Amino acid sequence: MAKTNDETKQSALHSSEARELEAKIEELQKRIALLESVVHEVALQQPIPAERTERLFRHLDEWLADESGYDEETWPKVKAALEEDRLSSRSLFTDE
Repeated sequence: MAKTNDETKQSALHSSEARELEAKIEELQKRIALLESVVHEVALQQPIPAERTERLFRHLDEWLADESGYDEETWPKVKAALEEDRLSSRSLFTDE
């Protein structure tokens, strides 16, 4: 069965959204890796280089300044995906 024009547009839109989400996830993974390394160094009580501390605070400031609405729009989808098909009946998150 051939796709209709609307179905083709919808498919392209989903594909574009998926690529956008993948790019954002990749960027978040880089930021998380930076945060994890800093936390690890703090746990080991090693001095953190000033450049890394500055990058960390710059990233945190960017996150706090973001008013795009992306987080509010995306979080319910991410949360649902994380909760889906869990072996435990206990929720990962408490509703606030």
